[in-house]
Amino acid sequence: MTKGKRHITTTRVVFAIFWVGVIIAGSIIGYTHYRANRWVIVKESPDAWVEINDELAQPNSAPCPEMKLKHGGVKFLRSTTDKGQVLLGYKLTVGSEMGKQEKDPKKYAPFTYQTRFSFTLLDKDGFPLQVIEGPTGYEIFEISKTRTYQSVCPNPIETNIAKHSQEVYVTYILSATGPRPR
Repeated sequence: MTKGKRHITTTRVVFAIFWVGVIIAGSIIGYTHYRANRWVIVKESPDAWVEINDELAQPNSAPCPEMKLKHGGVKFLRSTTDKGQVLLGYKLTVGSEMGKQEKDPKKYAPFTYQTRFSFTLLDKDGFPLQVIEGPTGYEIFEISKTRTYQSVCPNPIETNIAKHSQEVYVTYILSATGPRPR
């Protein structure tokens, strides 16, 4: 092999190694960016809490609409105060239906409804890692309408817990204000 051919072959090998390195580095950076900015699909929790006039209510003690999650997701956002923690941002589209036993919409009229949310983070095996309370203020909830709620939970989450979270369940806390139940 002549000196010129050896130089060209060496140049090609170095060039190929360089591009393989660029592709691998780009893949790692892309995957890291994807993991850090991914949306996790939210599922409805079978639990729901109802408060009537600031007191925890018994089931069926007041006409309460059924909340139905149309679609929703959560995202782990960087915390500005601590690099070891993240915040949970959420976007939920929730609709409502009258309770299956309630056919008379007039029963709902004397009540005003508000809601807030709680999120349970689960690992890949379905074990709960942490429960995160949403903002403490209630948001207006209207019967027979679909509404999108978007906010950031104020309590930080350890980055390690966020990395291991594979599923998220939302629990609704519905507050009804109106006449006192008998």
